[in-house]
Amino acid sequence: MEKKWRMPQDHVDLILSWDVSEYVPHAPDDIDHLPVSQEAKDTYRATMLRSIADMRGIRRSRKELQDWIRAELEKNGYVQVETTSEQFAKYQHELEQQGFVEIKAA
Repeated sequence: MEKKWRMPQDHVDLILSWDVSEYVPHAPDDIDHLPVSQEAKDTYRATMLRSIADMRGIRRSRKELQDWIRAELEKNGYVQVETTSEQFAKYQHELEQQGFVEIKAA
């Protein structure tokens, strides 16, 4: 069963505070002088490329979420999301474990 949940303002503020710039640190590429095998260097480079791609993907997803939240705020003055009872209960439990106060479904 779907429920509507009004996202608390501190959650909205947290999401909007995320850095979603395109900047992703570059991995050091001057590793040829290191006393490790070429296989280890190749593995390192491949791992770093995957990590950079993952970081860029996360930033893109976060930017999309921020854009959606800004649109909801502009349209409604608040952010309301749909969720299932199970998802809501799980999220509620996680928040309580982190010391947040109880939240209510709309």
